[in-house]
Amino acid sequence: MDFFAISHKGSYRKRNEDRFLAKKISNGSLLLAVADGMGGEAGGELAAQIVIDTLAQYNPNADQPEGELSRLIERAGDIILQEVEKKPEFKGMGTTAVAALILGMTVHWINVGDSRLYLFRDGILTQISKDHSFLQSFLDQGEMTLEEVRTHPLRNVLDQCVGCPDCNPDKNSFYLKHGDILLLSSDGLHKYVSSEQITEVLKSQSTLEDKARALLDLALATGGRDNITIVLATV
Repeated sequence: MDFFAISHKGSYRKRNEDRFLAKKISNGSLLLAVADGMGGEAGGELAAQIVIDTLAQYNPNADQPEGELSRLIERAGDIILQEVEKKPEFKGMGTTAVAALILGMTVHWINVGDSRLYLFRDGILTQISKDHSFLQSFLDQGEMTLEEVRTHPLRNVLDQCVGCPDCNPDKNSFYLKHGDILLLSSDGLHKYVSSEQITEVLKSQSTLEDKARALLDLALATGGRDNITIVLATV
């Protein structure tokens, strides 16, 4: 199992509020995660780091991997809310979270917010997670296209985040095939780089590191208006 992760603050942001995790677990599994913090100043960074630190405590003996991931996300949300109680200036602090545990040939995943999990298989890129965003329902009902959502002024408004009230993560699992590539990304990538462009990069015969750096370069070439985080893994 091969993996590579990279993060960049972009060209305009003073801070990088993204965090990522790529950790081999003692039972032979691989845990990947991306968190994109929000809340201004140090709040977003702290919220994202809390999620990553909490997910890193994954119990390899858990009977239900998705349940364990959900428990850890809930725990991270509680810690974030405790930080807000201690420091009122952190009010509104929260973070997205997308995580994938690769156990054997099965991927167990969880998602809150609009960081994403993709599967690249046989030349086709499929978005596995669904954004918890204000515009997602319009997309689901066919009232807006993907391109319209990508350019809409309310595209950044989230329905859910870790640290927000009523956080209800999506979670599921699927089987892998040899040659599959998993992509986890913050919206600094997929908000500005099209699925077609991502597909072309992942189709190349280059290494995972080269693919990740090529995706980062594409995001920066659009202006780098947000933090950018990319995690790739392949069987």
